[in-house]
Amino acid sequence: MAVNQIPWAVRFRRAGNTFASARHSRTIVCRRGFTLTELLVVIGVICLLLAMLLPALQSARTPARRSQCTNNLKQIGLGLQNYNDVFKCFPADAIWGNGYASTGNLVVPEPPYHYPWSVAILGFIEQYPLYKAIDKQIPIMMNPDSNEYTGQVSTATPPAYGMAGFMALHSQQIPAFKCPTDNTFNGPGEMPMNMMWTNYAASEGVGYFPAVQPDGDTQAPQSSAPDEYKGIFAFGEFTTFAGIRDGSSNTIACAEVTAGSVCNQFAKQSGEQVISQSTPIISYRGDLPLPPKWTVGATGKPPGFPLVGGTGKPRSQLYTNASPQTKAPMVFRALMVALTNSVTGGAPCAGGDFFSGALGGPCGGGGFELKSAGASGKAPLYGVAPTYNALYPPNSDWSGPDSNHPGAVIAVFGDGHTQTIQQNIDYATWAALNTKAGQEKLNGND
Repeated sequence: MAVNQIPWAVRFRRAGNTFASARHSRTIVCRRGFTLTELLVVIGVICLLLAMLLPALQSARTPARRSQCTNNLKQIGLGLQNYNDVFKCFPADAIWGNGYASTGNLVVPEPPYHYPWSVAILGFIEQYPLYKAIDKQIPIMMNPDSNEYTGQVSTATPPAYGMAGFMALHSQQIPAFKCPTDNTFNGPGEMPMNMMWTNYAASEGVGYFPAVQPDGDTQAPQSSAPDEYKGIFAFGEFTTFAGIRDGSSNTIACAEVTAGSVCNQFAKQSGEQVISQSTPIISYRGDLPLPPKWTVGATGKPPGFPLVGGTGKPRSQLYTNASPQTKAPMVFRALMVALTNSVTGGAPCAGGDFFSGALGGPCGGGGFELKSAGASGKAPLYGVAPTYNALYPPNSDWSGPDSNHPGAVIAVFGDGHTQTIQQNIDYATWAALNTKAGQEKLNGND
């Protein structure tokens, strides 16, 4: 029978059989899986690509985090500029009290108002609802006696902070004050009293000087530091642009600090053991010369100190030389509270055990302290005000600034510009950058 004579039904049946046979053959082929060798080769290729890609991702992540940190400081610098536009000055390091006593002696510090500069600029860094919710007429924290602090509770309920407002002001987390490179702690829940920290501290200036009351004990305390040593955020002062005689572009306002700080005070027998002490006490040097030593024939070293930038190690990785060995104490700067402690430099008396006033006695009968003992194997934690002392160069010890960015810290200057400061910066230059009226000559500004 000729092909064209084959019935259509037979043709379709043959075509269907052919199609089914072909599909069955493909199904058999498709059901064939990977061999073990092929699977291992694919896994090996993926691992190789990951090994090549991860360093690139890490190298890209590091500058991204630094960029975010720089942006935070730019926002803080802009907040300071806006504050100055409104009030014609920069905020003080803190509002320690109302500075007034109608009768009798002035107790210093007074009931702890203790509002730091970081709270003062909240309304200028897109945190106006929180700023308005704070009752400025009462202390920033309640129950200052003993170690029981409940914190100021919101009397308003700004929508951005939930139905109950903020439960405790000192626990608020503000993105602009957190550097993404600092993973020492995950949140305020890991801190004593749920105290939130800041990664940016204001420059007090250079050197430790006691608070004094030259006109008697009814006057609010003031810093005894000569003008040549004071920074933009010298204790108890509201700095104006006119007061920055070195120029706002030559004077650092704020710089980075980590949430655990660094240390270089090691036991001689080991470079990893912090010298054991009850608190990280800093001794006051009363023999610092006038004018500042670094303005005439400076050697590039801090006066009386062997420290140089970059000599510190993260306290979170260190232990004391005590027996049995314990974790090294860590120091953090509180974000929302100007805490005082015997380790603070520009604060007004800490428990009466550190600063002595010009009248010969301790100025005040108590501080507003916060510390944890480090129970259950945890590191002791000491909270201090959100400032730093430039007596210490970058990444050398906790009193100065420190950062997780390799070999440098980022700073914002009085005019609002940011700059990376290398940790090997000449000390004379470092000191000059942190004083507002030393009238030092910097390179390029002679």
